[in-house]
Amino acid sequence: MGRKTIRPKNRFEVFKRDNFTCQYCGRKISDNVILHADHIVPVAEGGTSDMHNLVTACQDCNLGKGARLLGSTPDSKAFDVEEQTERISQMKAFSQAQIDMVDEIERQLEAAKEYWWRLTNGSATPDLRSVRMFIKSIGLVEVMDAMDRAVVKTGGDWRYFYATCHHKLRDKKEALNVVVPTVPTRPYYNDSDF
Repeated sequence: MGRKTIRPKNRFEVFKRDNFTCQYCGRKISDNVILHADHIVPVAEGGTSDMHNLVTACQDCNLGKGARLLGSTPDSKAFDVEEQTERISQMKAFSQAQIDMVDEIERQLEAAKEYWWRLTNGSATPDLRSVRMFIKSIGLVEVMDAMDRAVVKTGGDWRYFYATCHHKLRDKKEALNVVVPTVPTRPYYNDSDF
């Protein structure tokens, strides 16, 4: 039976996760190297092509490693094995943390959606991509506060909700002394409404 190739989308996700950097030698795509998605546990040893078993490797490192486990590298590279094993362990932990963070944002998005629905007696939720971005930027509590304000002030006008969230985001960035570029647009509401 022939070996299955790694789907281009999965390969790109591995590269993106690893910042387009070889996890063995540290060379980057900007160093004019060809990158491969390498199997940590080789296919010949029963390894799969799922994200947790793939790592970004430059062509030289991948072809030099071949179908060997990291622990089976020659003794002259034994010191590198521990470091690479630690990197892989950290990458797995980092990947899991990213997955957990995405899951938590999605749980908060569902809570915000349900909250808006209850506040507006079943009115459609504002654009979920925007709500997700606001949750990431200002937090669920502030998003829900903006929903409360929009319902109290306007009966549930989305534009008021968006404007309130943008004001909260601007205030948060100003508190951190971050310069926030302003877009010269005509606001739907005056600053005094907030």
